[in-house]
Order: sequence, then structure tokens, then C-alpha cells
Amino acid sequence: MLSKLSSMVRRITNLKSFLILLVLYTVVFATFFYADVPFGLNKMRQYAGAVNILDLKFFYTAPQAYETLDLLGEQGRAIYLRILTADMIYPTVLGLFLAVTITFIFQHTLSPASRLYLLNVLPIANTLFDYCENIITLTLLKNYPSHLNAVATVNGFFTLAKNLFGLLSFSILLIGLLALAYQQFALRFLRRRK
Repeated sequence: MLSKLSSMVRRITNLKSFLILLVLYTVVFATFFYADVPFGLNKMRQYAGAVNILDLKFFYTAPQAYETLDLLGEQGRAIYLRILTADMIYPTVLGLFLAVTITFIFQHTLSPASRLYLLNVLPIANTLFDYCENIITLTLLKNYPSHLNAVATVNGFFTLAKNLFGLLSFSILLIGLLALAYQQFALRFLRRRK
């Protein structure tokens, strides 16, 4: 299954898909994190101050989750619901962008038969855990002030898994970029010596 998923990403990866996803990710990221829109994190900062929403924590327990929801207040929780609705787009865009970018770099640094191409599925795992986290967070918000402690605990682990796969994805991307830079530097150095 991983091989099929990896191959599918390889089939859609080219310069055009990379550039389209780069532009799309830049627009979605800027809108979601910095624009003054009703579903953006900028709007949340107006009501929550320094309180980080659950999505932005690395891990949390059920008591920590409910402490956060309490601190957000009624308006903050209402905005958080809007954010989660918009956050149904962001994970897909981020996952596709990272998967295609990693694959694009690998196409320029690895042999076509390399098993390392399987690493291009890490962003897809990040996306899946992000959606699980979003769905459960919606459940917690819709049932607030009732405490669904077991559900909140599971969500803390989904958040942790999302973050770990995200870190792995960005680490692979960074290593790939360094390998590509080294390869380009080595090629230029060899050409100059000839």
C-alpha cells in the first residue's frame, strides 16, 4: 500500500505540479495564519491572547485540553469552530505540497529505483492525523462544557502523531534540499576543474 501511494505521488510530481502547489500553499498559509479573516488564526489571537489552540500544541492531556477550551471563552471557542472548518483545507494542501516537493527533490538527487522514495508518504500520514485531530476537536467543542476525557486523551495522541510526522516530513525535506545543494555544488566544482 505504501508503495502504491508513493508511486501515485511520483506520477503527479513535475515542475508544474510543484509550482502550482507552492503558490496554493503560500496563499492558504498566509490567509490562514496571518490574514484578518473570520476563520484565521489572527482572529483567534484577538480573543485568546497567548492561549494556543489545541492544534498548535505538541501534545496535551484531557485536563490540559479542557483548560485550554475554558481559557478560550465562549467567543474564542466559536472562532475555533470556524477555524476548524477552514482547517479542512489546510492539511490537504500542506500534505500534497510536502509530498510533491520531497518527491521533486528526490527526482533530482536519487536513482529512480531508490527505496527512499517511500519517504514521500510521510506528509500523507501527517495529513491523516491532522484530519483525525480536527474531527475530534470539533467533537470536543460541540459537546463543551461536557468533558469527554477519553476522547480528549485520544486527541492528544493524534496531535502528537501529526506533529511527529510533520517534523519527519520537514526533516526529510531539509535533508533533501541539503543533498541537492551539495550535488549542485559538487557538479559545478567538477566542471571548473575540467
